[in-house]
Amino acid sequence: MPRRALRLAAALALISGVAVHAQNAGEAAPPPTATFVYLSREAAQDPRLSLSEPVVAEYGWLGARFGASELNANGRFLNKRFELIKVVASSQEEIRSRVRGALKIHPALLVADLSSADLLAVADMTELQGSVIIDARTSDDDLRRSQCGRNVFHVLPSWEMRASALTDFLIAKGWRRWLLLSGAAADDLGYANALRRAAQARGAIIVSQSSLPASGAERSLTQAQVDARVESMTRSAASYDMVVVTDFSGMVGERVMYNTALSRLVAGTQGLRATAWDPQFHDFAARGFEYRFVQFAAREMSERDYGNWLAVTVLGEAVMRGGVSEPGRVREFLRSSRFSVAAFKGEALTFRLADQQLRQPILLFGPKALLRLAPADAHGDAAGEAAGGRCNLGAASTG
Repeated sequence: MPRRALRLAAALALISGVAVHAQNAGEAAPPPTATFVYLSREAAQDPRLSLSEPVVAEYGWLGARFGASELNANGRFLNKRFELIKVVASSQEEIRSRVRGALKIHPALLVADLSSADLLAVADMTELQGSVIIDARTSDDDLRRSQCGRNVFHVLPSWEMRASALTDFLIAKGWRRWLLLSGAAADDLGYANALRRAAQARGAIIVSQSSLPASGAERSLTQAQVDARVESMTRSAASYDMVVVTDFSGMVGERVMYNTALSRLVAGTQGLRATAWDPQFHDFAARGFEYRFVQFAAREMSERDYGNWLAVTVLGEAVMRGGVSEPGRVREFLRSSRFSVAAFKGEALTFRLADQQLRQPILLFGPKALLRLAPADAHGDAAGEAAGGRCNLGAASTG
């Protein structure tokens, strides 16, 4: 056979071999899939304080989806794939029913974007006692103490952690005398109670306390009437250094600044805030993280989004770095010395063993600037380790 013909035959054989290899690779089994179940409850849209806020924001869900997207981007290098199943219901009973249906198909690794009451109802289900539930949304101190559960891990800071960080900062500045204004919602009251405890423990004094108008009542008032009410509530016979507000709706809290009877600074849910996340946080590669989320969601990341992203990331760490996916082994890994998670806060975060609360630095933010990053070991750790109630969390695994 002529030499030219031999070269042609060899080339055809090589091309054929490459094609067969590509076909076999295409037919190879896909990477194993780790499935997480996202739980939430349909709720009325919060009132928009500004026309610049998105009409359809999908707070929480977009954070969880972003977490799964980031995991899949990294999982390609480890032959891992992640799937997020969305379960949303309109009532507590429907949530429980749909969870039972989901458990017939998927393992019990759940991301709970739920209120305190709904989370407690789900966590107490007999079918979920061997599961792992990552609480992505609440800060309720009771869920970390008297009502804590063996199957629940908490990723957002508790009210106690926020109150401790904020109180330490105010006392360091010499602002020890506070006037406290609290809303009527459960979160408003929970945070106010934590602030009272932190003040008593650290030597601050609450000279006066008042309740903000009940939810919905402020809508029947004109802005001038709301401002007049704020001014009236901030008149006190005793002197004070700070006005501390707990109003997560912001309907009245946003009008406290510049409407106080005395020229005082504001802290709490408005003014100086103790938070897990703020879009203006730029340290430790957080700016690039926020930029990726804005590209993904076409809006800024809220604290609720951050909690859901973090919850999905925690489970992803167990699958990728821990090499486990069975709920019992995931729980052991999360409680072990092998677990930590990077969360763009300058240090690896771990869970407290007594209440399964994620230790983390707290961001103390003004309207547009970070004022202090409170270290993770400075707030709530001793109280968390002493948490009791009906919990029986067991010993940490060293495996």
